[in-house]
Amino acid sequence: MMLGLVQLLVGFVVSWEALEFVLRYGLLLSTLKLLLLAALAATASCVAVLLFAKALAWVLRRTAKLSIGCRSYGFNYLRGITINSPKGPLQSISVGEIRLGLRKPLTQLGLTILTQGPVLQLRISELHIVLRQPAKSADKKKPAPRKPTSASSPKPKGNSKGQAKWRLITNVASLLSLSLVDLRLKTPKAALGIKDFKIDLSKSGALHPVLNVQIHLIPLFVQALEIDGTENDSSSPFNKLDWWVSGQYPSAMDTTDCSSFLLEDIALSCELHQRDKRIRVKNLDLMSGPIAVNLEEKLFTKKPSASTVADQKDESTEDNKSAAKPEGSKLLSLNKKIDLIPEKVSFNMSKLDLKFLPKDHGLSINNEIGSISVRLMKSQPQNDLGVAPTHLWLETDVTDIHLLMDGSTSVLEVVKIATVVSANIPTQVSLVCLRCKFVLLLI
Repeated sequence: MMLGLVQLLVGFVVSWEALEFVLRYGLLLSTLKLLLLAALAATASCVAVLLFAKALAWVLRRTAKLSIGCRSYGFNYLRGITINSPKGPLQSISVGEIRLGLRKPLTQLGLTILTQGPVLQLRISELHIVLRQPAKSADKKKPAPRKPTSASSPKPKGNSKGQAKWRLITNVASLLSLSLVDLRLKTPKAALGIKDFKIDLSKSGALHPVLNVQIHLIPLFVQALEIDGTENDSSSPFNKLDWWVSGQYPSAMDTTDCSSFLLEDIALSCELHQRDKRIRVKNLDLMSGPIAVNLEEKLFTKKPSASTVADQKDESTEDNKSAAKPEGSKLLSLNKKIDLIPEKVSFNMSKLDLKFLPKDHGLSINNEIGSISVRLMKSQPQNDLGVAPTHLWLETDVTDIHLLMDGSTSVLEVVKIATVVSANIPTQVSLVCLRCKFVLLLI
């Protein structure tokens, strides 16, 4: 007990000396001033956002003839937002609540508020979007392609402005996270629902900042349904989506009258950086939980309309034009597409249940895949000439394949399918020809 009293006395003396030191040099007053300025800046920004929202609503009412309403609003939230459109593809948008606040209490953030992000969280709850059937319009002729003008090309700007903009974007984005709860999108032929959707952003690197993006989605449900032309209410046929919202996932997927897709869990992480005045994806990692898919036969037996036939004719003419292009232009376009591929891509899926529903037979064909793994790597080594072909390496693993299942038995079972593809794609026609290596392992 005496030892505890001595420790308490020593702590009191040390805290008193620290308080005298802070008061002596005016650090406490400076801290209070800084906090007061931060509070005033936050208040001014919130007031500016509210005024901007009111001005934007007034402009939309006048120009787009939209009906906008808000039940209540406060310092950092908006509730009961409704937007109705009398014409166009958009029918209505309703938002339960939009709230901006700290991701964690200020006492838990501490000094990490300046070093670790995100700090603020934008939370959107009960976002419901309803689209109507678009009006049928007469076929419009495609405009003739514009002829290239002989104007002089603009001078390339320096990289300093682009780097400054990218630093500003990363600094601001790393402080904000997005949380979306209960997203429901309804169209005349399909419905989409997301229970929880989160986006977290963080920054790494000082001279060359990298924006780290993490997306988490739990779960995703999609329902497709054909509607008769006499039915205009887009909310009536989506009873399976209502089951999904209430958490009855088996009831939502146990259906034989429509096609549906259920993704229980998905996590995506990637790194964004700036290179050659463009924002590129450096590393991409995608992890998916179990997926259940129900497919109807009528999805694959649709008759092509007149517009699709015309589009096919246009595509055939475009293919003939593309075939007439020289190999150099084809290789250049291929390299541009490959340049958009991240350096590393990883995809892992735990399970896939695929059910095919034949028409007017009351049967179901079940198929199951245990896991799917895909890994892709892109590299461009340098040689003596300074330009080397781009090397692509792709590896896929598919395990525990069961086709045409009936209960616990299946007609065809495959333990594992592994493929390895390696390709060297030249940057110039005169360098080397395209080399590709393919290895297939079937067990």
